Amino acid sequence: MDGNVDKAFALVEKHRWYLYGHLSYNDAIAKVVLLIQETNPESDIVVGAVRRVWGEKIPDDDNIADVDSVPGATFSIHTEKAPIHGFFPVTVVHDIVWLDEIRQKLQEAGYEVTNA
Repeated sequence: MDGNVDKAFALVEKHRWYLYGHLSYNDAIAKVVLLIQETNPESDIVVGAVRRVWGEKIPDDDNIADVDSVPGATFSIHTEKAPIHGFFPVTVVHDIVWLDEIRQKLQEAGYEVTNA
């Protein structure tokens, strides 16, 4: 991780956007909305549910020792709620419509669901 907070996106997944650094709610939402407008202006995605966590890059190829040094290398991000040595600050922004669908399915399955 280069630690450059100006580099907005660490990773974009379906229904989730991982941003470098711990950003404010408004900054995180603004960055994701801008990305959505640039890449898919007709999108009906509603973003929200901003969380600040700690993350580490996990290379998709087990043979890559340092994903930052390999051009074009792909990775995922493993996150934790509390800081861990070697992890970096990450802000995660979720598609709130998708989160509501997941909560509803969990409740229908009999699970107790909180907004935490």
